[in-house]
This record gives sequence, structure tokens and C-alpha cells, in this order.
Amino acid sequence: MPETKLAAHSDFQLVRDDPNYVLYQPYKSEENKSLVANYVHQKALAFCPYYFVEKSGKGSVVFFYPNEQLCGYKNILHGGFIASMLDEALAYGIFGNFASRLGVTVNLDITYVAPSICGHLYKIVCNTTKIEGRKGWIYGELYRLSDNEEPTLCVKATGFFVEPSKLNLEKHV
Repeated sequence: MPETKLAAHSDFQLVRDDPNYVLYQPYKSEENKSLVANYVHQKALAFCPYYFVEKSGKGSVVFFYPNEQLCGYKNILHGGFIASMLDEALAYGIFGNFASRLGVTVNLDITYVAPSICGHLYKIVCNTTKIEGRKGWIYGELYRLSDNEEPTLCVKATGFFVEPSKLNLEKHV
């Protein structure tokens, strides 16, 4: 049901149909044992998140639907889960700017603006703000999507990422 709701949402349709974006769903594979993949496999996320990455390296848009297992307080999403989703979305949005397409988070700054409530669709919108060689900065916002209402800004985040020069991360991705 949540994935059907997502498919019908105008924000999703705009990004899905935009040829400037590439769709990734990296957590579908049972072989992927990452944190977000575990949320997908344990059904804490109603469906595998949709990561739309701009071909130009300018940013990303992510859609997901968290279930009650990810709450801290009743019906309120846990801040650590939110931080994990923002870190992933920011990373996908900026890695296209690095020659290796890999990087590591150096700094993640999060400001919680409004409660993130379970049982809603969410959208993260990320935009690269600056690239200097192997360094990159990106900004993102998490929105709660509701039927017949304007999206609600819940969280703002900035990230600083670096493409490692000597560490081979390919075996870890």
C-alpha cells in the first residue's frame, strides 16, 4: 500500500520521469548487510528506498516510508534513524563528483525542525554546494509528505565528504 501511494504522488512522478536522474535501489539485495539494508529486510521500511541521483552530480532525491519499528517516542521517528537516512542521501548526492564515485562522511550537521512521524512518506532533497578536489559539501532537507497538504520540512542537514586518496573502499561498498 505505501509503495502504491508513493507511485501516485506527484513529487515522486516528477523525479521518476526526469531524464536527468538515475534511479538506485541499493538495498534490495539480500547480500547487502548495511544498516539501511537491514531496515529493508526487517520490514522497518515499508519498501526499499528510491534513490534518484542527478547525472550531473548536483544532488539526489530519496523517497522512503518508515514503520513504527523506527520510532523513539510513540509515533516519532528516532533521530538516529533520520541521521542515517540523511547521511546516505547526502552521500549519494555528492559521490558523483568524485572520480572513484566513493567517499566518506567527515562531518554531518543536523537540525531537527519538526517531528518526523511514522506512517508517512518522506522525501529527502540534496544539493551539492561546493566541490574542491577530493572534498565536497552538500545540503539536504527531509520533508514529510501528506495527502492534500504542502510538504512539511522536518530536518535540515549539511554534510562534508572526502574521497579517500589511498584507502580502497570498493570492497566495503
